[in-house]
Amino acid sequence: MDLHRDIQFQLFREIAAALTPGRSLAEEVADILRISTDSVYRRMNGQKSLSLDEFYLLCHTYRISADKLFSIPSSGICFDSYVLDEEKFGFGEYLHSIMLDFELAARSGMPHIIFMLNELNLLHVLQFPEIAAFKFFFWGKSNLQFKQYQDATFSFDRIGRLGDETVSRILKAYVRIPTTELFTAEILNSVLKQIIYYYISGFFQSRGDAIGLCNSLLRLVGHLKQQAELGYKFLYGTEPVNQGGTFLCYYNDLVLTDNTILFSSHEQKMTYITTNAINLMKSGHRGYFMQNQQWAHNIINRSTLLSGTAERERNKLFRDIVYQIQRCQLQLGE
Repeated sequence: MDLHRDIQFQLFREIAAALTPGRSLAEEVADILRISTDSVYRRMNGQKSLSLDEFYLLCHTYRISADKLFSIPSSGICFDSYVLDEEKFGFGEYLHSIMLDFELAARSGMPHIIFMLNELNLLHVLQFPEIAAFKFFFWGKSNLQFKQYQDATFSFDRIGRLGDETVSRILKAYVRIPTTELFTAEILNSVLKQIIYYYISGFFQSRGDAIGLCNSLLRLVGHLKQQAELGYKFLYGTEPVNQGGTFLCYYNDLVLTDNTILFSSHEQKMTYITTNAINLMKSGHRGYFMQNQQWAHNIINRSTLLSGTAERERNKLFRDIVYQIQRCQLQLGE
């Protein structure tokens, strides 16, 4: 029947979107189902129906929701989760999962991401290895309480242990994707409080490392301001070149209560929610995406555009943020 074929075609489209570039869809499915590629092609073009066992195995392997394929209405919303675990899913695996999502997003048709965050965007943080090292150290020690961090103190010696190739691939994909990003005046509050708390608690090996983090934050803020002026993203330390990733930056003077990331393209809509500061939950539920998108648009419509010609508003916000960093430096010097 036509409905059966449509669902089968949609399943193969979902699998194709999840494949690593260069991998053959027919060969991948043949290996999973233990059948020939000719048999796979007959299923792909609708000449032969997938059995229930085959359908289940493909959905399970690629973590594809059957409810989504069948368009079954439900009050429940299914989420995939990236929950950090010291032994089974560490920071390296976490970043690798993010890399796969961003590379898939960059290959999709007309991609766009909305970041509604009340703290620093991880994609900005990753461009400054010393800040990234500190944030992951903080998450591992204070939020997640990983054993390897409990008796450790932070120093710049930890820089470069997050998987340079993975981070590079994440950032290359990020600068190619148009984004809309909402800032608040409190965007640095959490990281500055963390620096002060760790310094007072003796969790830095030296005061110089704490002050060095503040200097890195000043560079990060300067980079954000430059991108807002240009209206597009480029990697810190490189010449400004527009690779397609436009940068619409807004300021809102209301404190946001959560961290939400909305990805949309011709192929899919995806909602990401952060929990416990770093763990991620994502859902392809279109109704849930539309609810969050409407909420995001409502806030953006009541926000001040900082990108492009909005020089006065942009200068004021970034001047205030720089002042916050300088106050932190003074506290570290006492």
